[in-house]
Amino acid sequence: MKLLSLTRYYFNKHLYSTCSVKEILKSQPEGCKKKLKGWAKAMRKMKENIFIDLDDGSTHHRLQVVIPKNKVPASLTYGCSFEAIGVLVKNPSNKLELIAESINVHGPCVVQDGYPFAPRKTYNPDYVRQHLHIRPRTATFGCLLRLRNKMSTAVRNRFSNDNFVEINVPVLSSNDCEGAGEVFVVKPNNDSLIKEMISQNHHSLLETFFNGQTYLTVSGQLHLECMARALTKVYTLGPTFRAENSKSRLHLSEFYMIEAEQAFIDRTEELLGMIEKTTSTVVEKLLEESEDEIDHYRKMIGASEDNNPVNLLKVPYEVITYHKACDILE
Repeated sequence: MKLLSLTRYYFNKHLYSTCSVKEILKSQPEGCKKKLKGWAKAMRKMKENIFIDLDDGSTHHRLQVVIPKNKVPASLTYGCSFEAIGVLVKNPSNKLELIAESINVHGPCVVQDGYPFAPRKTYNPDYVRQHLHIRPRTATFGCLLRLRNKMSTAVRNRFSNDNFVEINVPVLSSNDCEGAGEVFVVKPNNDSLIKEMISQNHHSLLETFFNGQTYLTVSGQLHLECMARALTKVYTLGPTFRAENSKSRLHLSEFYMIEAEQAFIDRTEELLGMIEKTTSTVVEKLLEESEDEIDHYRKMIGASEDNNPVNLLKVPYEVITYHKACDILE
């Protein structure tokens, strides 16, 4: 019995697991010893303690780490990566926080050397775009990436549950998919290689590498049509490129597109039903698993209620003719 008590004492005092902020907020393991790893998003000094907002990217929520000033490493600053070991307790606001026994800095962040982001500040997209390598550290972009991941998973699950086969269509293609859009032409960025190959095969500059002109894909439609003739139900979710003379949000040079093909569809209503099911299933799953993340993102970007994804589930999808759609747009 004494040995068992000593074993429990040793386990509680010396053994612990590494958890993400998302896992902790979900399981609420109050009184447990844990190790957390992440980045310092804000730091505050009060009396004898330092309060650190730890962000590990698993959620938009942060976990407060509390540690006495005399235990804080000199290299612990805003933006640095660190690990903290301590016990999880609830503060007067009934929120979990980590009372740290120790902190170890993994990667210092020398803010004075020109770190572009400051704590508790927001920046416009044009400014953030100038720092692509650390853009995911901003709250807005981190939230967007998590939602994008959830949506991609929901799309794949929707098609998989309906027995569709995912096809990885090629990015490099010799067709322009029935003129679906302006194409980017691909050639090697090596002049000496091109000259050597031209002298060998006597092709033109744009045809020499692949023995014909090759483009970045504008659509996987033709490949999927071939696959559907053997597998019945196929789809792809992948990058698409359009060389259009526009930089607006309506005409992107690169974007991800969902395309699906199904053999033996006899009625238009069947196709429309599949489109409606795809939209509603993906939105429902996203709201079920990430409603808190969606609400947080919408607040950060100031989205209007008209653009709330919940609206996609409130009303039935109306089927109209092409001519009626043109009249509405006019």
